[in-house]
Amino acid sequence: MTCLSRGPQILTAVQIKTLKPRERAYKIADGAGLYLLVNPNGSLLWRVKFRFHGIEKKMALGRYPDISLREAREKRDEAREYLEQGGDPVAHRKQERLKAEAAARTTFRVVAVKRPFNCGYPSSLLVDPNRGHGPFRGHGLMMTSGSGASTCATRSSRSAAV
Repeated sequence: MTCLSRGPQILTAVQIKTLKPRERAYKIADGAGLYLLVNPNGSLLWRVKFRFHGIEKKMALGRYPDISLREAREKRDEAREYLEQGGDPVAHRKQERLKAEAAARTTFRVVAVKRPFNCGYPSSLLVDPNRGHGPFRGHGLMMTSGSGASTCATRSSRSAAV
């Protein structure tokens, strides 16, 4: 990965470890828009500052020491590369997060509840995702009026039958 910084990188790991909180939050610059925000509660947060279409924007990179100095510089460089390609790194990250959330919501349980299928079990013994309480929600058996192993009831057919 190429380093896109414009000047010398002045922060070191030793300097970061010696930073002390003050009465008000303050910033320690590293270079090319990367800085460490030192909050009064002692938290150290990586931020990168950039301009997109003439508007100054900031992007959070993570908390120190979870994100090391090297990782913060790499993330800054990735954001700068995306910016040079004409994209907004903040919007790109938000779009990626939304894609990941949508993929996480598409679980087997969601698909199985929405989709009718021939399960091979008597339809009188189905798991109802709406039965049970608290941590046991979705673990209750539901008795349906179906007979035999030919069909399995879906949520829509159960609500129509009630």
